[in-house]
Amino acid sequence: MKTEFNLHFGGFYHSEHSERIDCMAEALSIEDVNFAETNEEYIKCYINAMNGALDINVEYIALDSPRFYNFETDTARVIISPKDRALIVDGYSADAKEYINEASSSRDGFFSFYDGYEEVIKDKSIFMEYLFKYILQDIDLDFEFDIY
Repeated sequence: MKTEFNLHFGGFYHSEHSERIDCMAEALSIEDVNFAETNEEYIKCYINAMNGALDINVEYIALDSPRFYNFETDTARVIISPKDRALIVDGYSADAKEYINEASSSRDGFFSFYDGYEEVIKDKSIFMEYLFKYILQDIDLDFEFDIY
């Protein structure tokens, strides 16, 4: 069965992604840019580049943008096949264990529902979220996209 999860790519609020889009938009009249469509195109291109870099096929479902950016940022809802999930888990889970333990542990101001690696791996969606956060922190994706 395929696994749906949120891909945390850094979002479009004061990020490297928004800066890249803004730089391209400045070449045009900013009033003519449809940022919702541009963000949608951008994340599709980002996922294609990620797929190429990792030699997998994560499928894009939708871009989720929060109503307010004070607690969270944009994520992409995606789906991964069991075959590609196994490739990612086999290739990265051992290296990511320490990262996941630290990132998922409760601490002041954060109560985790999945405290530590052993809890995270029980939920495939949550595990994929953490695993891709780990993987994407070290990958520099280069790709082209269109401004709408």
